Amino acid sequence: MSEKSQNTLVQGMFIREYISKKGTSIFNVAINTTNLMEFLKDNYNKDRNGNLWTNIKIVPNKETSENGLTHTPLLDNYYFRDEEATVKELAREFLTEEKEETVMEEEIDEQIAEKEQAIAESDKQESHLPF
Repeated sequence: MSEKSQNTLVQGMFIREYISKKGTSIFNVAINTTNLMEFLKDNYNKDRNGNLWTNIKIVPNKETSENGLTHTPLLDNYYFRDEEATVKELAREFLTEEKEETVMEEEIDEQIAEKEQAIAESDKQESHLPF
C-alpha cells in the first residue's frame, strides 16, 4: 500500500460518543493541545489562497474501546498536499532568494566599478594641475 492510502491516526485527539435521552448523538472530544498542534503542523494542506487546512475523518469503532472511545480520528489524506507542487514551490522560493542575492552582488559590483571610475577620472584631472 502506498503511504497516501494508509490510515494515519490523528495524534492528540480522543472521541467518545454519548446518546442523549432524546436519542441525539453527542461527541465528546478531548484534545491534547501540544500533540494535536504538532500533528497539524506536520499534516496541513495549503489551498490556492494560501490558507492552511488539515482534513480529519472520524471513523466509528467496531466496538467501544476499554477507555470508552467510540470513534477514531484519521488523517483524510485524499487532499493531502501535492509533494511535487510543494517541492516546486520551495525550489521557486530558493531560486528567487538566490536571484535576489545575485542582484545585490551585481549592484555592489556596479557601485564599486562606478567608484573606481570616479577615482580614475579624478586622478586624470589632478594630473593636469600645475603644482
